[in-house]
Amino acid sequence: MYYEVAGDVYEDWDEYEIPVSGSGASGICGMDGRVNAADCARDTWALYVTAEGNGFNIQVWDTLLDRSVIFVFSDDIAQLPANPSQNRIIATSADGRMILSKLTTGEYQLNVVEPDGKVSVLVFTLPLSESYRLDYEASN
Repeated sequence: MYYEVAGDVYEDWDEYEIPVSGSGASGICGMDGRVNAADCARDTWALYVTAEGNGFNIQVWDTLLDRSVIFVFSDDIAQLPANPSQNRIIATSADGRMILSKLTTGEYQLNVVEPDGKVSVLVFTLPLSESYRLDYEASN
C-alpha cells in the first residue's frame, strides 16, 4: 500500500505544482511548506502533507538523495482504519532509513535514522492540526 518515488517521474509534465501545508518556519527550507519546518536546518528529510480531494497525500523527501522516497496517496490513507488495533507500518523508504506508520491513537508517525545515528521522530495528525517531535539517541 505504499509508493516509492525515484527518478524524474514527472519528466513528461510541463508543470507540477503541489499545495502544501505545514507549521513553523525556519530559514529558506522552512518556507517550502514542510511539516518539519521548525527543525529543517538539522533534518535530512522533509515531510509534506498535501490536500487531495477529501483527503491528504503524504510525501517524504530525502534531502541527502535530493528526491522523494515515500509517497502515499490519499485514497490509500482513506482505507486505513481510524484507530488500528496495533501500530501499522504504511511505507518504508527503499534504504530502510525512513518508516511511516499509523498509530493506534489515529496519529501518523515518521521515524528517520539520521547519518549521525540519532533517530528523528515526528508524530502528526490528518488533517494537519498538530505535530510534535519525539527524537532520541539510538544506542549502539
